[in-house]
Amino acid sequence: DATAAVTTQGTYTLTLKNGIDLSSSSNPTLTFNLNNFVPRYYFRNATLTVEATSDGTWKKVGEVTDATSAWTPTSVSLASVKGSSVKVRFNFNYNSIVTTGTHSAAQIDEVTIK
Repeated sequence: DATAAVTTQGTYTLTLKNGIDLSSSSNPTLTFNLNNFVPRYYFRNATLTVEATSDGTWKKVGEVTDATSAWTPTSVSLASVKGSSVKVRFNFNYNSIVTTGTHSAAQIDEVTIK
């Protein structure tokens, strides 16, 4: 939500606004820094999946399941979705809340596609 908090289980999606032309890239890679992804503390199961599409069908291209409590560089290959207008989204899926209250949401920064 707008306060960067997770209060209920479910899937939270962040889609990058613009597509990018990867049709001439030999090995396109998405890199980003991830922080405060703590699936094992507040939830029984939590994942961050990275999905991409060049044709309207979203395809999982990466997944994070390990906790991060400091900014952690992460990279994902986009070679399987090369096209002239590739879009990327991040899905945070939180299942089975262990504790009550509000929990800090994961943070993403420094997103680049090369």
